[in-house]
Amino acid sequence: MTQVDATATAFIAEQLLNKGVGMATIMV
Repeated sequence: MTQVDATATAFIAEQLLNKGVGMATIMV
C-alpha cells in the first residue's frame, strides 16, 4: 500500500464515520 492509498482510505473511512455519526445524531 502506498502513502496515497493510505491517505485515501483514511479519508473515506473518516467520511463514512462522520456520516454515521450524523445519522445517529438525527435518529436520537
